[in-house]
Amino acid sequence: MGVLAYFAVFCPYAIEDNTLEQDMSQDLLSPKEAAARMSLSVRRVRQLIAAHELRHVRIFNRNLVPAEAITEFFERNTVAPKSEDSADVSKY
Repeated sequence: MGVLAYFAVFCPYAIEDNTLEQDMSQDLLSPKEAAARMSLSVRRVRQLIAAHELRHVRIFNRNLVPAEAITEFFERNTVAPKSEDSADVSKY
């Protein structure tokens, strides 16, 4: 059962006034929109999608990126600074 079919049965009010469809479409970004938010090229975003490094939704022949997937991507790829003990600040 698809998401919209599920909500049509269990939450018909969400389908009637189109709030569910509006919420879902606002959360999904095209590769171009995702690239703008990530300060990357569209080509690089498409590479991340192809490598399954960036979570995405495939709808027919379109890859759409959930907005929260961008946050997840940055959290996974954030490098923690070195601890003060291992940093030699006397060089500076």
